[in-house]
Amino acid sequence: MNQTIAAIASGGGKAAIAVIRVSGPKSLSLLKKLTRSKSKPKPNYINPYWLYDSKGKIDQSMVVYFQSPKSFSGEDMLEINCHGSEVVQKQLLKEIYNGYLDTIQFRTEKERETIKKHVEYCIDLEDPLG
Repeated sequence: MNQTIAAIASGGGKAAIAVIRVSGPKSLSLLKKLTRSKSKPKPNYINPYWLYDSKGKIDQSMVVYFQSPKSFSGEDMLEINCHGSEVVQKQLLKEIYNGYLDTIQFRTEKERETIKKHVEYCIDLEDPLG
């Protein structure tokens, strides 16, 4: 598979901890972007990281990097154990999706912005309270 996918793996709603899984060839580059780290983590070990967006810190999380082919999916994979706040989950997903979109070559800037707005709209729809 050549696609990188991400989703909440722990179910939706409020909880103490949420798990977000990322699987695919862009997993490691997304981890480096989220952590602002240049180094590759040791595979199959859980590590604490601060996760960031363009505005600053989102959450301090525990992250495991599974290097292919030694992962459940057979691909590079991340398992992010973050705080279960719906706000934290949504912000991390937005950052992951936008980080992935930054690696895609679009035909026009308008096309890129349309896709980013659609992603944010879809994530906002997951929360019934807006």
